[in-house]
Amino acid sequence: MHFKDIKVKNFKIQFYETISSKANGTVSHKRKYPYRESTYTTGGLWAYVRQLSASEKFQSGMTADNEIVSADINYNTKINSKMKAVFGNKIYDVGVPDNYEFKKEKTRVLLTLSSDKNKYTLEDEFDE
Repeated sequence: MHFKDIKVKNFKIQFYETISSKANGTVSHKRKYPYRESTYTTGGLWAYVRQLSASEKFQSGMTADNEIVSADINYNTKINSKMKAVFGNKIYDVGVPDNYEFKKEKTRVLLTLSSDKNKYTLEDEFDE
């Protein structure tokens, strides 16, 4: 491995899934994080993050005006495409994770700028 191949994970990203429940005709939402509360408190998961170039978006059939970020985190099978991610005070939709690496060292996800209009009234939930 060459030094140019080493990607420093120097940003933190929060990942969560929205869980909705209905009681007495009222829908309530909570965020479920795929990690412990201590990981949440310290800012989330470490990631190597970079913005996709216009040519990369074009080659993938994406529109150039979408803000799309590529994030590499340590190998994690709990991250899925139903989740949202918070990075740099912005909310992103999580694409299908690429967990198919031979050494199982990293998970790569594409994050597309989005929004989350849910009002979270229930207590957040964390994995153990």
